[in-house]
Amino acid sequence: LDEALQVVEQALLIDPMNAEVHYSLGNIHMRLKNFEAARVAFSRSLELSPNQPNIYGRLADIGIAEGDGVEAVQNLLESMRIDPKDHEIAALLASYLYRLGLVEDGDYYRDRAVLISPNSPTARMAVLEGYNARGDRTASDKLARRMVADDIDERHGSYFEAVYTVLMNAIAREDVEDGLEFVSQYQPGF
Repeated sequence: LDEALQVVEQALLIDPMNAEVHYSLGNIHMRLKNFEAARVAFSRSLELSPNQPNIYGRLADIGIAEGDGVEAVQNLLESMRIDPKDHEIAALLASYLYRLGLVEDGDYYRDRAVLISPNSPTARMAVLEGYNARGDRTASDKLARRMVADDIDERHGSYFEAVYTVLMNAIAREDVEDGLEFVSQYQPGF
């Protein structure tokens, strides 16, 4: 990351008006957990190219990392305003709202994600998190096992969330061996 930071900073010396380079700089600072520097880089990228939904998503990630739910939600909503057809933005917003205990609000964005792309990993994760938010272990276990068996892509933590749900449901049933055995079928050596 330190070498990447040097390369991107050199690129900025050559082309300081390049929004993509500022975006890359922000991503490196995110990985380094230097959130204020990341926020500055993302803001500069937005000044140069204001209609970038992914930057608002990254600013939402900073809000989440810093515990600022209002900032996170505002940035996800702005991202969705710019790109209303991006199902992942809606799914991520639903997931975050579920974690905040705002189940009905989460349902609205989950439904939007599912309508746009019903079988995408992030839409399926939003459905899974909706079941978890309601405490519906039967439905969440069934969906999580299906997601693991389907070997869904790891988009925004979707595969991890499925494995985690299988294991947490097994713990709740006091049948950890079943959960471990199931996951091991698909992840040998787990």
